[in-house]
Order: sequence, then C-alpha cells, then structure tokens
Amino acid sequence: MYNVLVKIVKVFLKTFFRVEITGEENIPKDGGCIVCANHISNWDPVFLVVFLTRRVYFLAKEELFSVPFVGWLMKKLEMIPVKRNGNDISAVKSSLTVLKQEKALGIFPSGRRMKKGEKPTAKAGVALIAVKAAVPVIPIYIDATYRIFSKVTIHIGEKVDFAEYNKAKLPTEVLTEISNDLFDKIYSLLGDKK
Repeated sequence: MYNVLVKIVKVFLKTFFRVEITGEENIPKDGGCIVCANHISNWDPVFLVVFLTRRVYFLAKEELFSVPFVGWLMKKLEMIPVKRNGNDISAVKSSLTVLKQEKALGIFPSGRRMKKGEKPTAKAGVALIAVKAAVPVIPIYIDATYRIFSKVTIHIGEKVDFAEYNKAKLPTEVLTEISNDLFDKIYSLLGDKK
C-alpha cells in the first residue's frame, strides 16, 4: 500500500512541480537517523516522503489524524501522532522505537509552520531523541513557494553526529541549545540564496 501511494503521489508532484534535490548522497542507506527540516507548508512532509531515497516516519500533530481521508492516509504511512501542548512521552517512545528498528524518523524542529523571514526557535525534542537514540541527524532545507509549476529544491546537508553525547541525560537548556544549533545548520544549507 505504501509503495503504491508513493508512486501515485510522485507522478502527481512531478507533473505540477519542478523538483530538484541536492546532497542526496548524505542520506544514510541504512541505520537509524533523524531527518530534520525547516517547515513552511503542509506540503513539506509529502515531498520528503516521496522524494527522499529512504522511507521516513514523520511526527505529525495529533489533530490531523481526525481529519477525514488525511487521517486515514497518515495512518497508512505510519506517521506518529504528537500532542503539541506539553511533553508527549508517547511520541518520544514511538520515535525511539522507530530509531531502534534502524529506520529514518522525520521531525520539523520548529513544531509548526514558519513564515518566510520568521526567526525559527527549535524545541528541545529533536535533540532529546537524537541524544537518547545516539543517531545522526540529517539537516534539510526546503526552498519552495509550492505554487503550481514552480521549483521545489530540497537541500540535504551532511549528517550531524550525536554519538559524542553517549546517550547522556542533558538538561532542557542544553537540549534546546543543541536543537537551535541544528536549525542554524538547516538554514546554512541555503547559502548565498538567503
């Protein structure tokens, strides 16, 4: 079911958008990793699921799972529901399970869509999960307007290694700082095009 859905959606997206991917070689072929991207539109996870070389299990806000058809599709794609108010221990546990199974987890560290020019602030969750699982994070910058027939560029950066923390229990302030450093790496992928 998953592969059929992805093929259908890919044909649709290639018909209406010009998609370019840079740094594709930076996605590990196997092993647990976290795909960490900027978030500008509801289209973001769709493009990443369809065009990345590995299957990605995304965290998504819980409310979307109750939307007709969308909720059904998200369940079929095995997305992980997350409560945005407070700490969602269940989502963290599910994320760690995905990584323990050596799969790729997708997270938008802002926790919400960002407007162009808005200064992003990351939540501590992405660093918490990466440190606990001791897996690399792959920063990705999506450059798009998502207007019909426009160009969508997915910039994939080099992995950020979290093995140095050796699964240490770090305070929230440090985790937030690490997450914000990840955001800097994501936005640096745009280079001179900022």
